[in-house]
Amino acid sequence: AEVLPSWLAGRRRVQPATGSLRSRHRRSSSMSGCALSLWCSCSDSHLALRGEHLCCTLGMEGHEGDAPIVAHITEDHPHMQQDHPCMQGKYSGPKCWRTLKPGLGLEDDRLENMIDADIWQRSRVSGLGVAAIQKIDRVKSRLQGLPKAMAALRRFQRMIAEKARKRRADAVEVERGVQIERVFDFYDPAAGRTRLRKINDQNIHQRRAKSRMSQTATTSDPFGAGDSDMSCASSSPGSPGRSSHNPNLDESADGAGEPDDLMARKPTLDVQEIIAHWGFMVAKLLRKKVVCLNSITGRALTNMRIEQGNKSITIMQSIKNRAERVLKQALELTNKIGKETEDMFDSEWQAPDLLRDLFSSEYIDCLLLISSAACKIVSTQQSLVKAEAPCRIFGDTHGQLRDVLMLFHAFGSPSPSGETSFVFNGDFVDRGKHQLALVGLLFALKIVMPDKVWLVRGNHEDRAMNSKYGFESECRKLLGNEFGVKVLQSIQKVFDQLPLACVVAKRVLCVHGGLGDATWRLDDLLSIRRPLTNEDLALPHNKWIMGILWSDPIEDDDESGGKTVFGVHPSPRGIVATEFGWDVTKVFCARHGLSLVVRSHQSKKGSPGFDVMHDNLLIRVFSARDYEGQGNDGAVLLVRPCDEGEAAEQGLLSVRPQVLRSSQKARTEAALRADADGVDSTPDRQNGASPVEA
Repeated sequence: AEVLPSWLAGRRRVQPATGSLRSRHRRSSSMSGCALSLWCSCSDSHLALRGEHLCCTLGMEGHEGDAPIVAHITEDHPHMQQDHPCMQGKYSGPKCWRTLKPGLGLEDDRLENMIDADIWQRSRVSGLGVAAIQKIDRVKSRLQGLPKAMAALRRFQRMIAEKARKRRADAVEVERGVQIERVFDFYDPAAGRTRLRKINDQNIHQRRAKSRMSQTATTSDPFGAGDSDMSCASSSPGSPGRSSHNPNLDESADGAGEPDDLMARKPTLDVQEIIAHWGFMVAKLLRKKVVCLNSITGRALTNMRIEQGNKSITIMQSIKNRAERVLKQALELTNKIGKETEDMFDSEWQAPDLLRDLFSSEYIDCLLLISSAACKIVSTQQSLVKAEAPCRIFGDTHGQLRDVLMLFHAFGSPSPSGETSFVFNGDFVDRGKHQLALVGLLFALKIVMPDKVWLVRGNHEDRAMNSKYGFESECRKLLGNEFGVKVLQSIQKVFDQLPLACVVAKRVLCVHGGLGDATWRLDDLLSIRRPLTNEDLALPHNKWIMGILWSDPIEDDDESGGKTVFGVHPSPRGIVATEFGWDVTKVFCARHGLSLVVRSHQSKKGSPGFDVMHDNLLIRVFSARDYEGQGNDGAVLLVRPCDEGEAAEQGLLSVRPQVLRSSQKARTEAALRADADGVDSTPDRQNGASPVEA
């Protein structure tokens, strides 16, 4: 009753029906694709979908002869009386057809003419006047009211359930101060417009209920560890949420897999929840009641050093002019790309004079000067920088300049006169085709807008990674061995000075990898001495910094290979990395008064470029679309104050993903449509990159 009217109104083929209106005959109108038959008897009515015909059949039980069926629909007809056999459902007689018009809102002129002709023929055959036909319409509308009432009831039930769920979510969001919207902006380069889409449940990871241990074990030892502390997750205020459980114990030779072996049993879900909640409460108590004098002193000394550095730093006006020219050229290039009617992979984008167009004919000198100025600026800023909302957060870009410019075109670019801050969350280079041009553009943005553009260090801002994954070879290829090495070293000096984290509006923490083992504090970032080179990162006491750059969160519903989603575990990336569960994020946020953690570092095949996990406390964002042939969309996050409703009055921050459609997905869908239409069509381009772990 709701979807069909608007759908039918757009259909093109409507063939007038022909045939007799008398009983024992039926006629239909072809609607080319969908159909609705309304079967009505005096005793019941129901809707049924049948083939490609739209017809309304009014059935009269016990009708005999060839008298017009419409004569029996009047309210005063004997067949409508309760004692008539047709009201008792004893017979199954012939049926008559009438096109369904009232209640559907069809506006097609040809169908309207058909309806009028049908009404006129009914009147002529039956001998009924206008009043009788109006009574027929009233009876039919009452019969049609039943499915409409049921649909309205279902809508009401869904609305009540949604409001109840939203009220529960709002209570949590108000306490945290951040609201993650359930929709995202979706930009299709081929269509050139932005649409609003609902976030798929597959992109919101939630924990699944696990089966309890045996009744005997849970009764005798609710922690599932007997008298030993070896298999039970341990937690302390200094290391909340860390698990010392060894998953290999279940595969031991003695009693492996036996439910009676308390030493080989993992904690139940209830125990994990208890441990995490205990750590959460302790963390909140430590934040509110415990004063750390070392943190206060270190923060004051760091602020004093930063203020002195800001007073002493001066950037020559000529370098600022060069940076402004780079931004002007980038804006023109953005507008040019936005007007292109055909989308493409970044690797297919041919721009042979890109460096000359962006950085002038003296692009080597320009890159050296911009790198030197950017190094001075970031060295005087803290290792933990602070950005204001509204703020747009980019994930990994990996030298895919065209995707960055497309995101600027679709959702907005940095501007000195604008209010929006920009955070680029690491991994600016390696593997992409336009790495040098992209990193030069980011440095120019930092020079022109030092307090609006923030560059956070990732695991690829590293000499060893640059040598292995392509940035060094690109510098040598484009600039020659001599000048390529000079520019590379100048850029890597900036990498050594980059901050490791950014806090947006005092509530959202941006780190490239993750939290690692989460035993560090935000104030520890302020005490890091820079430059932070490869040798410095390799020192044992800086292992927690490697965790920030390399660690990954465990998705709440990821139980592949018997993986547990609780605590801290080794990572398949290597010894420098770890994986952390939802409890680690929850306790860390409570300890530092954070509402959300934004990280990048991972690309998922076919994903929309973002994921929500860990009780809505962590979001992954990745901006390089079709990364290494994985067919993923590119995404950014817009963090802004809520501007309407109760959320605005309560001062909540709103987080909305903004997505750039994957070129690979668009080509795949186009090929499927062509195959469905019987056209032999294959994508004219292929992304030659092979899938590689991000």
